[in-house]
Amino acid sequence: MLIGRKYRLDLTSGQAEFAERIGGACRSVWNTALEQRRAYRRREAWIGYHEQARQLAEAKGEFAWLAEVPGHCLQQTLIDLNQACSRHGTWRVRWKSKARTRPSFRFPEGAKIAIERLNRRWARAKLPKLGWVRFRITRPLGGTVKNATVSRDGCVITVNPAYTSQTCNVCTVVDRKSRGSQAVFRCTLCGHTDHADVNAAKNILTAGRAEFVQPRPGVRAGARKPRNGVGRKANRQATAAQATAQTEPDLAEIPDFSRGEHFKIPA
Repeated sequence: MLIGRKYRLDLTSGQAEFAERIGGACRSVWNTALEQRRAYRRREAWIGYHEQARQLAEAKGEFAWLAEVPGHCLQQTLIDLNQACSRHGTWRVRWKSKARTRPSFRFPEGAKIAIERLNRRWARAKLPKLGWVRFRITRPLGGTVKNATVSRDGCVITVNPAYTSQTCNVCTVVDRKSRGSQAVFRCTLCGHTDHADVNAAKNILTAGRAEFVQPRPGVRAGARKPRNGVGRKANRQATAAQATAQTEPDLAEIPDFSRGEHFKIPA
C-alpha cells in the first residue's frame, strides 16, 4: 500500500524558474499529445503511448525547451494521458489550461531520488536536474521513496487569455498571422520569434502581474494608509509586487512555484 506524504519545498530562485519550465513543458506535451490522439480519431485511426513516446524522443532533439527538462517527467505525462484516455475516452479528457490548471509534474523513479536529513526540522531531496532541494520535515517518511510529485498551491490570479496567443510579448502587436503554426510564434512586425505557448504564457504572466498591482476599486490614488499593522503590511506587499513587475524579467511559463511548492512522496 502506497502512502502519500506532502512537504513544503524551499526552492532557490533558479530552481523555481526551472520548475516553472518543467511544468510548462509537461502541459505542452499533454495538450499536443491529446490533440494528436483526437486528430487520429477523426481519421478513424489510432495512436498510443509507445508511438507518442518515440515521437517525443525525436522532438527533444529539435526543441531545446523539451531537451532541458527531465525526460521521465515528460514520459510520465504521456503515461498519465494514456491512462486518462483509457478510463474516460479521448473526447472526455480535458486540456491543461495555463490559467486554470494547477501545474504539476512527477519524478516516477524513486531510486533516482535521494533524501538526507539535515536537522530536526529540515531535510533535503535530490531531484533529477533540479538538484538538492530543502523541505520541512513535518512528518516522517515512513518507508522507501517510490516517486515524487511537485505541484503548486497558492494564490490564483484570474487573467483573460483572449488574444494572448496572437500578441507579441516584445512589441505587443496583435496579429493572428504571427501564429504561423501550433508551435511557432513569429511577429509580423518586429520579427520576434518564440515557442507559441511560451509567448502566450509571457503575455498572461504580464497581464497577471498588472492585475495584481492594480489598486482596489473605490480606493483613490494617494489615499491615506490605514493606521493598523495589517494595512501597512498590505501596502508593503503591493509596493514589492509593483517593483517586481517593473524589474523582473518575464518568465518562460505562467506557473509561479516560488509561491508555495509542494511535492508528494508516496512511501
